[in-house]
Amino acid sequence: MSATTIQERSSIREDAYRGAQRDLIYRGSGVLSIVGSATSLVLMAFYPPTVALGAVGWALAVPTAVLSIVLGGRSYTLRYRPSITSVYRSSFIGIAQIALLQWLAGGGDAPYIQLLMLPMLGAAAGHPLRRCVPVALFASLAALSPLLYGSIDVSSTIAEFWLLSVMTLMTAAVISSTRRHRAQLEDAGEHANVLAHVDPLTGMPNRRAFDEALALAVESSVEGGPSVSLLLCDVNSFKQINDTFGHAAGDHVLRAIARTLSEAMRRPDAAFRWAGDEFAVILRDTDEAGASRVAARLRKAVAGECRRPDGSAVTLGSGVAALKPGMSIEEVLVEADRALFCQKARRSQLRGAA
Repeated sequence: MSATTIQERSSIREDAYRGAQRDLIYRGSGVLSIVGSATSLVLMAFYPPTVALGAVGWALAVPTAVLSIVLGGRSYTLRYRPSITSVYRSSFIGIAQIALLQWLAGGGDAPYIQLLMLPMLGAAAGHPLRRCVPVALFASLAALSPLLYGSIDVSSTIAEFWLLSVMTLMTAAVISSTRRHRAQLEDAGEHANVLAHVDPLTGMPNRRAFDEALALAVESSVEGGPSVSLLLCDVNSFKQINDTFGHAAGDHVLRAIARTLSEAMRRPDAAFRWAGDEFAVILRDTDEAGASRVAARLRKAVAGECRRPDGSAVTLGSGVAALKPGMSIEEVLVEADRALFCQKARRSQLRGAA
C-alpha cells in the first residue's frame, strides 16, 4: 500500500471524528474498562474461570482484568492518550476478553457474556456509525460462541443481542449526527473568525489581525524572544489618484500594492492593511537599521511593480520604529507614525525645493 493511500485513509478516519470531544472518548473508554473488569473480578468469586483449564484460568483471567483496570484508570485521568484507532480496537479486545472468560467459566449460566453491552456502549458513544457495525457483529459472534463448547438458548440470545445491536447503532447514529452538527458550527465559527481578520478589498490581514499579531510579537520580545520592529507606510498622493481616476482605480492600486508587499515579505514577517491607503509590516528579529533597509527594499519593489492609471510608478512613504525595553504597543505605533510623518514632510520639502 502506498504512503499516499495510507495518508488518505488516515484523513478519512480523522474526518469521521470531526466534532468529537476526544477527552470524553478517552475518559468514557477508561470508565467502561474499569467497570467491566471490576465486575468480572467480582463475578469470578461465584463463577470461577476454572472449568476449561483448571487453575490456569485464574492465571489468565485475573492479571488480564487487573491490567485492564490499570489502563482504564490511566485513560480516565488522561495520563494515557492512545490514538483513536487504538481506542476503537479496544472494543474488540474487550469483547474477546469477555468471550474468553465465558469459555474459562464453562459457558452455561456464567453471566460474563452480559458484559458485552459495555464495549458495545463504548463503541456507540465514541465512534461513527460505520465503525460500530463491525463491533456489533463481533459482539454477536461472541454471544453465540458458547455453542462451540456447550449449549445456550439460541433464540433468546439472538433476540437479546439483536435488540442490543439495534440500540447500539441507533445511539451511534444520534451521536454521529450531533458531532457533524458541532463540526459544522465550529467551521462556521472559524470561517467567521477568518473573515473578521481579513481585509475584503486586498485579501490582506486587517487592522484587527494586526493588533493581535503585534501584541503577540511584543509579548514574545519582552519574554526574551526575537526583537521586533514596526514599519508603517502609505501611498504618496493617493487622494489624487482617487480624485483624478476614480475610486475603482484607487482600489486597483491598493490591491497591486498588497500583492507586491505580500510577495516581498520574508517568511517570519507579516504585512497588513492598516487603514485606508496605509499598510503595516511587523518585522521579526530586526533592529531599526534593518527595518530601514527592509522599508527601502519594499518601496523599491512597489515602485517597480505597481503603476498608477497614467502609467507612472506608485511610491510609498514609510516610517520605522524598533521596540525598545519598557516600550508599550501604543508607544511603538506612535513612534512609527511620527517617523512616517517626518519622512513624508522631508519628501515634500525636497519636492518643493526642486
